[in-house]
Amino acid sequence: MSNNWFDNDIGMQERLLKILILIKNDFLTEPDWKDVIVDGCDKYLVLPSDYNTTNKSKLTNAVWIARNLVHNGGIKKDQAKLQEGINNMAIQLAIKSINTEGVQRDNSFLTHGLQLYNSGYGNELIKEVSYYMNLIRGLTLVSFTLAQIATLSDLILKGDQWMVQGKAYDFGVMGRNISRENNGSTSYLTGLLDTMKLINPAKSAQYQAMLNNVIDPTGTTPCVVGNIYIL
Repeated sequence: MSNNWFDNDIGMQERLLKILILIKNDFLTEPDWKDVIVDGCDKYLVLPSDYNTTNKSKLTNAVWIARNLVHNGGIKKDQAKLQEGINNMAIQLAIKSINTEGVQRDNSFLTHGLQLYNSGYGNELIKEVSYYMNLIRGLTLVSFTLAQIATLSDLILKGDQWMVQGKAYDFGVMGRNISRENNGSTSYLTGLLDTMKLINPAKSAQYQAMLNNVIDPTGTTPCVVGNIYIL
């Protein structure tokens, strides 16, 4: 075990869920299914014991940890567990009140003491939630709501879109990542925006306009014109 809570509660599980998915078909008979797959899911792909009393239940941390429940439910074919994981992700899209960390009414993202953080933690929240929105797209047993999809879309098109130019995010929305090499890149948006076209096809043209901007190395292809005021 590490002395770093992130490694113990997020990093390790990110690796283990992939391992359990890859090996599950080799352990389909009892007692192997229970001893390896079920016990592995129920020991590792769960909420930490201090989830509700720490920052682990908030924002991007909560989204990362929610993956545990999604894959626990997926591997064991437990619909309730899978939907619980989706719900834990979705609740992080709720618009927060003034001076509260999270998604704001102006589509900015605040964390770490109300820092403007659309790049960094905001990127990670968008990336993870959109991945799972697309993964379960078209299913009827589990789902995100249309309102939640709309909030994510607004966070991208009415928030991040004003903060990018070509290959880079504005340095003012990066938080501590400004000191880390190769951070602030918009490269992750290329795949994400194509994914969002599938999730929310009604706004495909807007996603494409933003994509045209971020893939232009000169940063001169316009996607939005004017200015906004971040509260």
